[in-house]
Amino acid sequence: MAESGFPSFSQFDYWMGCDGDRLEIKRERLHPRIYDKDLRGLLGTSTAEVWGPGARYQIDATIADVYLLSRISRRKIIGRPVLYVVIDVFSRMIVGIYVGLEGPSWVGAMMALANTAADKVAFCRAFGKDITPEMWPCHFLPAVFLGDRGEMEGRQIETLGYNFNVIVETAAAFRGDWKGIIEQRFRLLPAKFKPYVPGYIQSDYRTRGGTDYRLDAVLDIEQFTRIIIECVLYYNNHHEISRYDKDRDLAGDEILAVPSDLWEWGIANRSGRLRRYPEELVRFSLLPTAEATVTPNGIRLFGVYYTSARAVEERWFDRARQKGVWKVPVSYDPRDLNEIYLHDSMAAMTFQTCHMTERSRAYKEMSMWEIEQHQMLTKEASANHQPSQQLAVANLSSEIECVVADAVKKAGEPPAVSAASRTKDIRQNRAAEKETNRQEEVFRFKTEQTESGQEADILKFQRPSDEDYSEPGITEIIKNLNKDDNHG
Repeated sequence: MAESGFPSFSQFDYWMGCDGDRLEIKRERLHPRIYDKDLRGLLGTSTAEVWGPGARYQIDATIADVYLLSRISRRKIIGRPVLYVVIDVFSRMIVGIYVGLEGPSWVGAMMALANTAADKVAFCRAFGKDITPEMWPCHFLPAVFLGDRGEMEGRQIETLGYNFNVIVETAAAFRGDWKGIIEQRFRLLPAKFKPYVPGYIQSDYRTRGGTDYRLDAVLDIEQFTRIIIECVLYYNNHHEISRYDKDRDLAGDEILAVPSDLWEWGIANRSGRLRRYPEELVRFSLLPTAEATVTPNGIRLFGVYYTSARAVEERWFDRARQKGVWKVPVSYDPRDLNEIYLHDSMAAMTFQTCHMTERSRAYKEMSMWEIEQHQMLTKEASANHQPSQQLAVANLSSEIECVVADAVKKAGEPPAVSAASRTKDIRQNRAAEKETNRQEEVFRFKTEQTESGQEADILKFQRPSDEDYSEPGITEIIKNLNKDDNHG
């Protein structure tokens, strides 16, 4: 005991260790969410939760640490792209990617999910890379998708789950460790292209005197996508995963922990034939859905009007005008609202394409966000115009009242005759007034000299050309033939 009567720090530390749970105190001080994500023990394994390839895919996005140039003008820097990766939990195979400028958002996730069902041979060929199907044999949907709550939660993903019986799981907020496998891929992929890519952000970025890596950018988004494809092909077919936790069967067959080998072994021994669906149906199922309104002017969605062959053939707009409006389910791509897709209630996963009408031609080639911004600016402009319009209405009312008051004053007292006598000669009175108006309204042009002795200005109208370009008549043709005979 110290002389002051208080315990020394060593004594406090000793009794704290005896009476208190330091780790629990640390967990409460840091916040349980942060502690569980970064400091808790790791006893489980994601691989043990799946039976084989296609059992569960994990999806996540990151903003790549490289600056890109515009494809339109190579002098313009467009910033850093968003990289989406979809990975199979069992084999660690990268089954889908998306490199773009959308996101992280549902639109970016939608592109990556669509890529999981895409033919990878055609996908790679679009970026100038020829591969065989065996080099990237992933064009299937899983039983379960695991992603972030912000992107995978909501009505957007419901159609995919309903149409293809896919279960959607979302990680808790701030719990990236629930998707630990895919988080590790974001460290592996940049490690392969980092030494070779100008514009890649190094650790000294934003430090005093550090290099501005934005000025080093030389790649556009297509070229960067090609690099990502090359990295994915290397990783899937050649990269050996360290510390991959094999089960007894996998270890007994002495399979290397290379994603493509794990995928092939899992297909042959565990999963069997995976589920493959047409790309167009998968893309359609990934589109956001909404309820549009059938009106006399067209099918209205977000204030934009559309029409379709089916709606015209079945006279929807006539019925809407005569019996009232109703709702119909549609899908749409928020990046371009020139078309929307009307669901066919008689057949699942079928649709009718609806095109924008001329009434909404101002919104051609616009995205949903551009349309919303345009409508908001229009409302703001209208609101700003209201005070001047109200003042103009007040001035209009005042002018009309003045004219009416002057007319009443000129009319004086009504004549003391019967109403019948006043109204019986309306036709004759109208004819006389019409003749007076004609004399006052007739167009007259003066050509005599003015009082100053100079000629008045004359309006000159352009005369028609003397040249006649009309087709010759039969008489002219005969006349020309006779001339040719005489000269011949």
